[in-house]
Amino acid sequence: MRRDIPPQIIACLLASIACSARSVAREDDPFPQTVGPPYGLSALAGGMTQQETTAVLAKDESNRQRLEQALRASNRTLERALRFDQGRLGDIIFEVSDCAATNRLLRSKWGEPATSPMNELIWQSKSSYWVADVTVPQHGLSCVFLFTSSSFFGSKPNAGLARFEPGMSRASASRIDPALAKATTAISIPAIAEGYQVATFRGDQVENTYMVLPTRAIVALRAAWGSGATLDDGARTVWIDADTRWRATLDHNQLFFDKAMRWEDWLGDGPFVQALGSVVGKSLAELRRDRGDALIEDFDAFDKRTLYSMRIPAEEWDPRSTSTASLHVDHDIVTSAAVTLRYTTPSVRDQMLRQFEKKWGAETATKLGADFRVADPRIQVLDLRTEFQINMYADARPVP
Repeated sequence: MRRDIPPQIIACLLASIACSARSVAREDDPFPQTVGPPYGLSALAGGMTQQETTAVLAKDESNRQRLEQALRASNRTLERALRFDQGRLGDIIFEVSDCAATNRLLRSKWGEPATSPMNELIWQSKSSYWVADVTVPQHGLSCVFLFTSSSFFGSKPNAGLARFEPGMSRASASRIDPALAKATTAISIPAIAEGYQVATFRGDQVENTYMVLPTRAIVALRAAWGSGATLDDGARTVWIDADTRWRATLDHNQLFFDKAMRWEDWLGDGPFVQALGSVVGKSLAELRRDRGDALIEDFDAFDKRTLYSMRIPAEEWDPRSTSTASLHVDHDIVTSAAVTLRYTTPSVRDQMLRQFEKKWGAETATKLGADFRVADPRIQVLDLRTEFQINMYADARPVP
């Protein structure tokens, strides 16, 4: 004889099953509520030393045991899951056996991910310094999640990330990486999975040093350093540390390192351009004695004369690692010097004009074409559409 179960009991049973399922899900779910690696690893931070990492993991014995069990199931070890470079923690790598189910779970917790040009799913949270990505496999169930921490990059460009400095000798570079003693290009794998670092040489000096970064690392980098300044209609982004002069330029997925100066510091407060220093009015003998490492003397065979210039630090908008000032020499005395100051947008150009007026006084004459007159009679500023040319004279500037 059939006996119907009262609806109240069915509802109660269903509620009990759902509650039980949620309990199991919570028990099997190793991921935090905000974006971050599983099993308590989100308590770590990029840039931590191995000793600091060990100390943090030792505080959570329950999660550590669950983590080791999960790693054994995927034939991984903790050493392979945590990536270090120069003793600093970078990425955390975690493999899951059911990629589709994990993606559904993380969407419910972390929201909808962004999609990179390489079809990676990327999660980022403002309340967490971790960025996560995964490439969903076309075949198979398992997939690997990669976690990058914005704190790995620090708060601004630094020597630890750059490793090599443009102009560094091969001997100095090879002390950092012995492979550079003979190689012309070095590729070393840093703590960022799917990224690498390159140093190129011209002769016996480092010419370029840069990192190639995956999308999630670029997201973490921007979270660490802020929006930066854009160049070339947004194609490149620049960050600079005014104190150390380290500059980082992001061009697509390549992060170039060199040293430069903020343009305000490059211009300075003195009578001439600060980056050039006191050159105008000096003799060649004085320059050879005091600035011999920066003085360039090139003989022009066609005109049968020597051309003089000075190496000076690049300013932040200049894509070159170093810049030069051309010198006009008469009877072994520098009578004038010329430098260029690049601008990228009309707003930057207007800022520079205001700085010129602050430094050299307001305009005292009508603008003659691209010639912006300032009060200091030794200074001439020419607008060349993408940059200003600043001419400095020992006496008054020439009258047009």
